[in-house]
This record gives sequence, structure tokens and C-alpha cells, in this order.
Amino acid sequence: MTTRIWVPSGLGRRKDLALLAYVVIDELESALVGLTISPWPTLDEKGRLHFDLERARSAGATKRALEAFLAAHRTPRKVARRPLRMGDAFACRVKEPLRDGELLEPGTWMVPPITDISAEAREAAKLAYFSAAAPLADPKADREVVALAPKSTPLRSTRVRSRPDPFRTKA
Repeated sequence: MTTRIWVPSGLGRRKDLALLAYVVIDELESALVGLTISPWPTLDEKGRLHFDLERARSAGATKRALEAFLAAHRTPRKVARRPLRMGDAFACRVKEPLRDGELLEPGTWMVPPITDISAEAREAAKLAYFSAAAPLADPKADREVVALAPKSTPLRSTRVRSRPDPFRTKA
């Protein structure tokens, strides 16, 4: 089976895209961070991201430990020390066993490099939201809107032979 997987510009040269996990900060409290780790997203026929939520896992980390780990291993380096924010997204390989729902040290399951894809992930989320919430443009009635369409940049993808599976590796 051939699948189209999402290729953010910061990952364009990596050959192991199908083995990457998508890690997103979905909770951020004073001392703790909640993370969701899922297989790498695929793109549908309209270029929208899709996640295998049945295989997603949750983990927690102390904010201090995650920030220190990312400061040492996050790329691009210019954002390595940027404070964590809700919705920050990262691409990395994961080590098993990755226990669902536990507070974990990042170095026990995250395999460097940890690529920060937050900006492109936020843009992809906005595109998905607006494509779901907004009505389709009528080419005759919405000429100005339709004229902008060629200027927009679709999400990049690459074809792989099987579905992404970051949890099968022992990296």
C-alpha cells in the first residue's frame, strides 16, 4: 500500500520519515507538560493531515526536564531554548517501550535529533480547520477568493510503501 506522508520543510532531506513520531504539547502547567505521541501523519486527497489516533499515546514530563532535553537536542538550533508553548510540535524517533500515560524522562524515549515543526504544524492545523469550517468557494461569485488560490502553498508530501510506524523501532 502506498501512503502519502506529510513532509514539513525542515524534514525534507530525512530518509526515515515513515519512522518518525509526531509529538505535540497538549497540556502545559506550571511544572508539568502533557504530550501526545502519534505515528507520523498522512495526507488525504485534499492535502489535509490525518492522524492514527487509535495508536496515539500520552506521556508526561516535567517542564524542566523537557526544556533541558530540547535545549540540547532541538533543531533548528535557533529555537532550541525557546520556551515551551501549547501546540508545539516535534518530529523524532521514539524508543520502546513507550508506556502510555506515564511521567517519563524525555531521554528515555525521545531519540535526537528532535526537529521543531511547530510553525508548519500550526499552519497545517489552520488549513484543516478552515477547510472544514468554511464553505467551498463559488468560482463565479467569489472571483477574488478564487484568484488567491494559486498563490497558496499546499502541504508537501512524499509517497512511502507502508503506513508510518514509529513505534516498531527500538532505536
